[in-house]
Amino acid sequence: MFGTFARRLQAWRQERIAIRKLELMDDHILIDMGTSRGTIREFVRRRTRC
Repeated sequence: MFGTFARRLQAWRQERIAIRKLELMDDHILIDMGTSRGTIREFVRRRTRC
């Protein structure tokens, strides 16, 4: 049970870090990556849950 919680917490932290890093990027770079500033969260979730 604790292992599951720890894995979920770690995944959530990694997701937040990725979102913060992408939010710091220039709009042109985000477009090149296939996302935009308004869809960063969905982009990260799609990439990390695959």
